[in-house]
Amino acid sequence: MLKVLIVAETYPFPEYRNGLAKINANLLTQNPYYQAELLCIRDTETDGDEKAGIHQLPQRKAQSSLIRATQYLSSVLPMGALKSKPNFEAMAGFIRQHHSRFDVIHLSSSYLAGLIDYLPKNVAEKAILFAIDSVSLFWRRRMEAERLPLKRAIFRQEYWRNAHHEKKFYPRFRKTVFVSPVDANLAATLAPSANCISIPNGVDINYFRTDTSARGSGIVFTGDLSYAPNQDAADFLLDEIFPRIPSELAPHLYLVGQRPSSRLAALKRPDVTVTGFVDDLRPYLENSAIYVSPLRFGSGIKNKVLEAMAMSRVVIGTPVSFEGIECRDGEDCIVVAPDPEQFADSIVQALKDTGLQKNISRRARALVEEKYSWDSIRRAYGDIYASSTAHR
Repeated sequence: MLKVLIVAETYPFPEYRNGLAKINANLLTQNPYYQAELLCIRDTETDGDEKAGIHQLPQRKAQSSLIRATQYLSSVLPMGALKSKPNFEAMAGFIRQHHSRFDVIHLSSSYLAGLIDYLPKNVAEKAILFAIDSVSLFWRRRMEAERLPLKRAIFRQEYWRNAHHEKKFYPRFRKTVFVSPVDANLAATLAPSANCISIPNGVDINYFRTDTSARGSGIVFTGDLSYAPNQDAADFLLDEIFPRIPSELAPHLYLVGQRPSSRLAALKRPDVTVTGFVDDLRPYLENSAIYVSPLRFGSGIKNKVLEAMAMSRVVIGTPVSFEGIECRDGEDCIVVAPDPEQFADSIVQALKDTGLQKNISRRARALVEEKYSWDSIRRAYGDIYASSTAHR
């Protein structure tokens, strides 16, 4: 069986920490396609919860803001790559010492691409880059959505730096993998000689499941509410979309996720609940008839959308919300432009039409079962690992 070393910047448990943790935690699960271990930086207290096959390197002392700013201004690297670079020598030392045990070295972030310069050629040939998202696409979209000139200029700088980084490093790997074909195709235009492919994220279809008759009447949006695309979507939903829904429908709005803004955390309204962090999303999904995703920018596949579809919810979202998910508007999802009036109209129609709710939610669950279970995703990763070793 193929042996894989996943190299990541952060410890992958608990997997709700972020989207990358969710991917890595599930790739480590025992399966018949490959055996994986993980190398990461010790960035959290694990309280003895050391998982077999996870190797943690000591965290370096954080650099001062002045040093980071100086390095940024004197470099063409993106901020994320600058933050990762101080760990490269320690990571490379572990890889050089242990690489003979592994068939594939899986670098789990575009910001780890520069690690290839620290590896001898025979080891670098084992490396696959799992960029996950096109970071340059993220910054381009954020720049285009920003109205303030100063922020727009800052975001333009990050876009340029990430595009330069992607052009430089992606062609140096046998494969560069994304979670969405939109991101993979954009990367291929930036770096035509790179072998860019996509594998979607998965969802735990046994955990995220419910009796389809267990359906509340609320509206719910979930996610890390400190993450810029989610924060923007929550504000857009609360300020511009929700007020357009007639009061006689009386839906309750749930904004569920860790680190809400101070404005959201202080909100006191009988028709809106801002939860902060919760251990279990499922009760809030079950209490709602509609899951909304009014994202106006971002990149990659959206785990929260897959989780809602697995829970047999009707998902109404913008085109960016469904990127990388093979759903069909009006069949297993509802796609709407990021226009507040159009979005509110779609919510009203879905709230009023219980037949539409039943049909779309049933097909949404079927789609996730067919294409997005973690077992099918691990099988796809196993195929990528195997093909990368075929001609070495």
